Amino acid sequence: MGITVSEQPTTAAINGLSEMARGIEEVIAAATHRVAIFDRDLADGGYNSAERFNRLKVFLLASRRNRVDIAVHQSDYLERECTRMVLLLRQFPYAVQVHRTLPEAQQVQDSFVIADGQHYFHRFHRDHPRAEKAFHDDSGAGLLQRRFDEIWIYSEPALSATVLGL
Repeated sequence: MGITVSEQPTTAAINGLSEMARGIEEVIAAATHRVAIFDRDLADGGYNSAERFNRLKVFLLASRRNRVDIAVHQSDYLERECTRMVLLLRQFPYAVQVHRTLPEAQQVQDSFVIADGQHYFHRFHRDHPRAEKAFHDDSGAGLLQRRFDEIWIYSEPALSATVLGL
């Protein structure tokens, strides 16, 4: 069976914070079972927006098997300012995990979102709003997924549904 036109890998360059937020939204919208997010602190990218909250909530309500794994270097912003993400954690404690990186992973300077191991958003460096989004790219998404898995190994739980650290 061949690849259909809609399943051809596609990539697009992203420049600017508003384009970044849209790119992340599009990648999350493509997810059907797993979203993996790595970022310095979730301050950029629209993570506290109503749209992002609703998109992730719809995704999590679609199946009890759906998962969102989030790894951050610093969890302060998430705990204090990203109330919608904390609400998701409270509403879906079985499906949302938030980890904070250990010193071994603190040197990672990019950020990314991976959906189902085949779609991704990749910000090349945290200090610059240049990024790329890709769909149906198993190879590129696989590389980022392996990086995420390694970062996850060098992280620890940061927030839970019962102890929010507020």
